[in-house]
Amino acid sequence: MEHQARSGPVLVALNAWHKATLRQLSQKSALADAIRYSLARCDALVRHTIDERIKINVTATERALHTVTLGRKDFILP
Repeated sequence: MEHQARSGPVLVALNAWHKATLRQLSQKSALADAIRYSLARCDALVRHTIDERIKINVTATERALHTVTLGRKDFILP
């Protein structure tokens, strides 16, 4: 629970920074695209601060991508 309580204000500040920075950027820039991507997923990220049953854990995703990365080395032609 402590992690959720500490990350809440950080996420609020990050969201505010994203919105302020987005107003200053060219809408066609890569950074503006990245910020819009982040803002679109902000609610899902903040959800773990509201519901303590939700944990941020990327282990399963990393494990799934690891096999793709290992296989990629085998398919590169000299």
